[in-house]
Amino acid sequence: MNRLGCHPFRPAHLHYTVSKYGYDELTTHIFDPEDKYLHSDSVCGIKESLIAEFRRVDDPAPSAEVGFAGPYWDVEFDFVLATKEV
Repeated sequence: MNRLGCHPFRPAHLHYTVSKYGYDELTTHIFDPEDKYLHSDSVCGIKESLIAEFRRVDDPAPSAEVGFAGPYWDVEFDFVLATKEV
């Protein structure tokens, strides 16, 4: 990577495997738009459609609802599965 003038780093991301009977299984990841490596991913695995907004939740009430004592990050993302062909 150094010889190519590239860094070896990936931007922050979460991996998912999503499945449902009758649909093709999906393995993918989503990325944080604020990460400094977003536009220079070492494996070129980023598509605009895989970027999601991560929101910091500091309010203690929602934190308690999900079982956390302190702040956490919340993200929403819609996954679309393809019908399995038989």
